Amino acid sequence: MHGLRRLIRRWEVLFRKSRAELELDEEIRYHLEREVQANIGEGMSPKDARRKALVDFGGVDRWKEQVREVRGARSLDAFLQDMRVALRSFAHTPGFALAAILILGVGIGATTTIFSVVDTVIFRPLPYPRPGELVHFENGAHTVPDFLEWRDHTESFSAVAAAWETEVDLTREGVPERLRVAQVTEGFLPMLGASPHMGRLFRTDDFVGEGSVVLLDHGMWQRRWGSDSSVIGRAIHLAGRPVVVVGVVDPDLTPPEISVGNRVDVWVPLDVNRPDLQTRDLLILSVVARLGPGVGPEAAQAEIDALMTGIAEEFPERYFRRDGSVRPFALEPLQGAGVQEVRPVLLILLGAVVFMLLIACANVANLFLARGTARSRELSLRRALGASGRRIIGQLLAESGALALAGGILGVGLAYLGTEIILRYNTEPVPRLQDLAVDPRILGFALITSLGTGVLCGVLPALQAVRKDMNEGLNEGTTRGTTGPGRRRVRNGLVVAEISLTLVLLNGAGLLFRSFIERIRVDPGFDTGELVTMPLNLEGGRFSAQGGSYTEEGRLQFVRELMERLEVVPGVQAVAAGWTLPFERVGRSRCCWGRDVVPAEGGVDEESPWFWIQPVTPGYFHTLDAPLSSGREFTPADGNADPFVAVLNEPTARHLFGRVDVVGEHIRIVDVGTFQIIGVAEGVHHWGLDQEVDLEVYVPWEHFGTYAPFLHVAVRSRAPLGILAPALREAVWTVDPDLPVEEIITMRQRVSVSVAGPRFLSVLFAFFAGVALLLASGGIYASMLYTVGQRRREMGIRLALGATGSRLGRLVLGQGVFLATVGVAIGLAAALGLTRLLESIVWGVTTTDPTTFTSVTAFLALVAVGASLIPAWRASRADPLETLRAE
Repeated sequence: MHGLRRLIRRWEVLFRKSRAELELDEEIRYHLEREVQANIGEGMSPKDARRKALVDFGGVDRWKEQVREVRGARSLDAFLQDMRVALRSFAHTPGFALAAILILGVGIGATTTIFSVVDTVIFRPLPYPRPGELVHFENGAHTVPDFLEWRDHTESFSAVAAAWETEVDLTREGVPERLRVAQVTEGFLPMLGASPHMGRLFRTDDFVGEGSVVLLDHGMWQRRWGSDSSVIGRAIHLAGRPVVVVGVVDPDLTPPEISVGNRVDVWVPLDVNRPDLQTRDLLILSVVARLGPGVGPEAAQAEIDALMTGIAEEFPERYFRRDGSVRPFALEPLQGAGVQEVRPVLLILLGAVVFMLLIACANVANLFLARGTARSRELSLRRALGASGRRIIGQLLAESGALALAGGILGVGLAYLGTEIILRYNTEPVPRLQDLAVDPRILGFALITSLGTGVLCGVLPALQAVRKDMNEGLNEGTTRGTTGPGRRRVRNGLVVAEISLTLVLLNGAGLLFRSFIERIRVDPGFDTGELVTMPLNLEGGRFSAQGGSYTEEGRLQFVRELMERLEVVPGVQAVAAGWTLPFERVGRSRCCWGRDVVPAEGGVDEESPWFWIQPVTPGYFHTLDAPLSSGREFTPADGNADPFVAVLNEPTARHLFGRVDVVGEHIRIVDVGTFQIIGVAEGVHHWGLDQEVDLEVYVPWEHFGTYAPFLHVAVRSRAPLGILAPALREAVWTVDPDLPVEEIITMRQRVSVSVAGPRFLSVLFAFFAGVALLLASGGIYASMLYTVGQRRREMGIRLALGATGSRLGRLVLGQGVFLATVGVAIGLAAALGLTRLLESIVWGVTTTDPTTFTSVTAFLALVAVGASLIPAWRASRADPLETLRAE
């Protein structure tokens, strides 16, 4: 309470200053008059009595200052006075103020933008009750038996739940549509704090059997059913089976992307006691748990390890690895789950913009130093008149703080623009990025950054100002042509720091750009031009069994009819299909069926890798224009061939036989059978340009393609996509009118999307490096130009004594070259260490790539020298008489 009264009193003193001063004057006058009357009572004359009272009182002004200090008004009053002086000063030098605000605005805006991304993806707490208690079971998908063991036989968790992300077709509701479905166990939605917007959530009895009820996502309900409340209780058809809508989830529910992806259209209850799920080979569940009261992650992990060690003894072939250790089931905080891959990239980006902000601070500090030289006489005069060093520092920090706050306001505006650009043009599926916004947390960060930037910009000039000898400062003010050596050293040091930081950023941008170029230069192994892709999922529809999905015979019949329909579409030159197509999945995500493959007479080596089995239709290699190095591809007759036939790619042939001329040889796909090799393909970069050609075995669609619902169609045509796509949809719906066709895009688009992340990252780094380069070159130019201006008298004397203009030009240029050399040397040493942080995101080049380092260093050196040329030219053109006359 005492602190509150004191704060109120301070504000009263500050904003009711005139009244407080009147009260203070009246109180001092009262005590002074009492002293005077006492002295008169002792026999003094009124004049002597007043004089003695004033001497004993010790000075009215001194008492006033002490009272103000006690009341807390002096510091606030001084701060406001400093701000008023700063604003008046900027009004007289608007160019300086505008330049500083723009430089700081760009630096703070970029830093705030990237921090908002980092905060959204990495730091912001998840929107669930007590999110710190939630953990996720790593290592991808898990089996239902494993989930039941963790749920029923552990004491570390207060709740364990799981989700199975799938896709189903919505039919008989107008145009068929593919929906993203989250099949969840009991307790999953309550763990996330979900509540119904309409209707109800799942009950315990909903989790028994096939599941005849569903919940709609709020966005899906609005988009597909137009927010129609009558949908509650209505039956809809998913995968050809009727289910009843019992509720719509609240729009505030944010599903964990690590479990159910970045979008859920429909929530479905999952019965984990279904007989068909009781196998330890079906990896389908993403498992999330809540730690019990007082239980830490380490204790929970120890319990899981002990439990799985016991289970491994019962099922050794399932849980023991080849080296004899038990397969780990690690726990990780849900907060960090799913962002491990993007975390290093985002932190590197944040480091890059911090570098750029430091360069901006160095530039503005240099401006303040230059301005401080011009104000040297003013500051020295203030000190001579009694201003303390603390008071001078406060004044200069107030000026830099005011500029930084103005730059922060500009930076927040740029951050709003930057976040919109990132959301619009970033095609990389970054988790949680859809929630990106400049919220109060980000505004607080911008404020702290602005204040910190103000201190960084002003502290060196302020220290220089108070350390300078007053007589030297007064002399500098009268001789106009000199600058103290200390001030020059600080300014040169700032220029060197700018060059060093810029070189680090330029090297990082150069490495990322070269990595991107190396990616796009890779030959994918087939012709991407005039090739269109169309993914389909064969669930439900004309060829399905009653109430279920396609039968194997139905899938085979559908594919045969679809190929016949597509071949006669106008403009179609070739058509084929497979479980997957190149670039349908990129990175470490693989599809679809891995098996051990060995020569027909060989055995399985414990170190042998898995081979990807790719069922394809006839004409697959012809449609992709993927060359065969020998043999032939599949024909319709190969579907019933005896023995089975296969096509290998060259890496597979080399791995199995040590050569590529293997047509006529036989291989054995373990647990499947023996295949005769009829052809060898050169190889396709199936999983991305930055991924090696994998070990792949192609087999006829008739043998294995019907086992799974995946179907990706490739169509080669010269027809424009806008004309071709509707014709392809019509061909599909002629065969099965209930089959959704959601995406028809060109292969070139798929390839472009596969490198969207590296492209976006290289563009961002290039932008930051470009801004840093402009700031650094501007800093060198301004510093050299200011040096020439401050040394006019010296240069005039040199010219009068016989020095040539070219020699003076070389003198100035030499100073610029010296600063550039020192900055480049320091920057190279820093870059050699810091660019190693890019190892996880560059591809095709080393982080110490000599070509990049040499070209970037040479380019920055040329820019630095170029920034010194104009000041050097001005020095060489100086007229000694005019220079000395001006002085």
